[in-house]
Amino acid sequence: MEVLELYLKTYNDFEVRVYQIKKINTIVYEMRGEILEDRIHDFFVDLLEQVEIHRPKAMVADARKMKKLNKKVQKVVQTTFWPNIAKLGVVYNPTITPENVPSLNSVDHMIETVIQTNEMVKNQLTFPDFITVDSCLAWIAHQMEQSC
Repeated sequence: MEVLELYLKTYNDFEVRVYQIKKINTIVYEMRGEILEDRIHDFFVDLLEQVEIHRPKAMVADARKMKKLNKKVQKVVQTTFWPNIAKLGVVYNPTITPENVPSLNSVDHMIETVIQTNEMVKNQLTFPDFITVDSCLAWIAHQMEQSC
């Protein structure tokens, strides 16, 4: 599949590579390190700008190299990021499973909490998890075929 690089940015010790796969209308964001509260807003502004420009149906959160998210950052994801991508038409927000247990637990906790507390996000977004990017992209391609 053809990949279009959108950007590579660093927010202190947190690095994000963002690219688009046009064939399946998907943006992938690979995260490395730990995002801190003072940079979460910048990260989301940059990422949401790409969502507004490209209008993907799916956004893959490649969290394999991400470190644990603190509670305040989790709250911002739940109350700001997910509602905004849902409003912009994103339907699938799968995660590539983090390699370390604390990160995995914080991602699982965020998803469980938002599904229980935000009806709009619960009804709009699907949050499956995968071990590899390739398996995730194959699943998204299948979902897109089924919705046609």
